[in-house]
Amino acid sequence: MTEIFNATMLPPQAQQFIEANNLEYYFKYQLSAFIESNKNKETQRSSVRIANRKLTPDELTEFKENIYDTCLGGIGEEYFYNIVDNVINNIYNPKYDIVILCVKPSNNATNNKSNNATNNKSNNKSNNKSNTSNSQKQTLFERISGFLITEIGECNLPQLKKIPALNLICSNSKKNRMTGKILMYMYLQALKHRNIPYGLLELAGNYGNLPGFCLYNGFGFREDVSIKSGDEENDNIQPRCFPEKDTLTMICDLTKVSTQDLLNVIMHQKKIYYENEDRSTPADPLCLRNPNPQDRKKEREIKSYVNSRINNFFKLVDYQLDTTLDQIKRSNPEYNTPAFNTKEKIIKHMMNKSKSGERIFIATNSNSNSNTNKNINNNTNRKTTRNTNDNCQGSQCAIMGGKTRKSKHQKRKRTHKNITKSTQINHNKLKSKQNKTKKNKKRN
Repeated sequence: MTEIFNATMLPPQAQQFIEANNLEYYFKYQLSAFIESNKNKETQRSSVRIANRKLTPDELTEFKENIYDTCLGGIGEEYFYNIVDNVINNIYNPKYDIVILCVKPSNNATNNKSNNATNNKSNNKSNNKSNTSNSQKQTLFERISGFLITEIGECNLPQLKKIPALNLICSNSKKNRMTGKILMYMYLQALKHRNIPYGLLELAGNYGNLPGFCLYNGFGFREDVSIKSGDEENDNIQPRCFPEKDTLTMICDLTKVSTQDLLNVIMHQKKIYYENEDRSTPADPLCLRNPNPQDRKKEREIKSYVNSRINNFFKLVDYQLDTTLDQIKRSNPEYNTPAFNTKEKIIKHMMNKSKSGERIFIATNSNSNSNTNKNINNNTNRKTTRNTNDNCQGSQCAIMGGKTRKSKHQKRKRTHKNITKSTQINHNKLKSKQNKTKKNKKRN
């Protein structure tokens, strides 16, 4: 399969909308031109194919450092570099693809470049071209507002193994507030253009990442724990499909979504609904905002509902990955009927019950594991919610993939050290303040 992203995938309306929002895009086959300093602007923005080459170690480091800045606040450093090293080092492997969005250069910069090009004498042309391209290279990095990476085979279930899953997406809303939405549009439009039936992703932080969750929900993604399979710690257990226990798997059925539906999301702020879904409210109750945040009773009800969904989520994951069909039926007699003859049917039915606020009961033999996960998540969820509100806008918080178990442990250790240091610093500051207070009292 060739790369899924190219200039022909976007309808004219979408191209005009992206341009009107002061953004420009770069595809995988333009990546070396994006990096190289001796290429001019027309070559970089052209849809014409250029000779690809592997990036040099220095170029690779520079590229990673600059795109990492786009993800600040939404992803850990080790996690990021683990994914990007794997993807960028294999970027010309057909299973990977990438799109980069940049804010357009200012008019002054553009005018200066064109004036320089016009006024240069012929014997100085080569030097001036080099200077112009060097300047442009730097501004391109500075102008990156977001990117996404896809990977074929993230979910190797027979019906989904050829789907390019959304592996990583980051956006900097401070540079351009439409970046996250446009990237998500480009991902789904590329799949639609190639008649690929589904969009796939896993959401880090599950329901703790509500901005990301609701952004994807508006584009037609719905949670589906029933596709999780495999073992997080053992790659040899197959089939393997997003086996991480703390990530939320989501799927978009593009056979029921039109090209115009996708355009309407970015151009008219409309949301995508499926048949039998109530269009007067968000497709998922988690995305229903409280019109009066000062209403404490309502806020408590919302928090209670979110906690219920989180607890149910870990039970559902436990059922899906660690519990047999017979064990589920023994714990839930209502499913002892011919209608529920597969685990998939039961999990999907339970997901609907969870949405309505009902409690999911867990099988006895896996209860302790679920409670452990639940308690961990309840603690992290409070932190994640705050971080999501403060630092992350939409897809900036949504980190896909998950081949980073070792990196996560390293990150925790380093974070612990940082917390220890900051605690010592704060303790010293507090002592200093107390000493000053005592001196002031003595003087008085």
